[in-house]
Amino acid sequence: CMKSESSRPLNLLTPGLYYQNIRNWLDSGFLASQIIIYPVGMYFSHRKPIRINPVVQALRSRIGLNTINLTRAWRRGKIANKRPKKVALPENAMDNATLLALVKTRLEKEVFAAENKKLFQLLAEQVDEGMTLIGYTGEANDTEAVEEWMTSNWNY
Repeated sequence: CMKSESSRPLNLLTPGLYYQNIRNWLDSGFLASQIIIYPVGMYFSHRKPIRINPVVQALRSRIGLNTINLTRAWRRGKIANKRPKKVALPENAMDNATLLALVKTRLEKEVFAAENKKLFQLLAEQVDEGMTLIGYTGEANDTEAVEEWMTSNWNY
């Protein structure tokens, strides 16, 4: 693990530790009302028609209707999202789905479970401070409702 100037460890998992990233923004002086949070599934499950996507609507209301040009971004995404050709695996190789399931289970249990509890608590507290949680309809300080909102919208 490398160390940053503030002596916090840096590694490949750090970008996925959302609690620490959001906490750092808040500790750096950003107001909760300046931050918009949305689970990725909420964006991907509402892509057609993109103009009614709740994430896009919230961003447009925050930064302006014409700031986000959906037509160009949508076209670029279609070109960039072409899948690579499949490569045959050796007979004894673990298939991608099995490997991914094993890694995901272990990461969720050993790394992300504790971090996610802190994340749900932080988000629940920050709703009262004006943080936007797109699609969240629960009360401020309701950690269980934030957890349900997040986990029900993670998959896409």
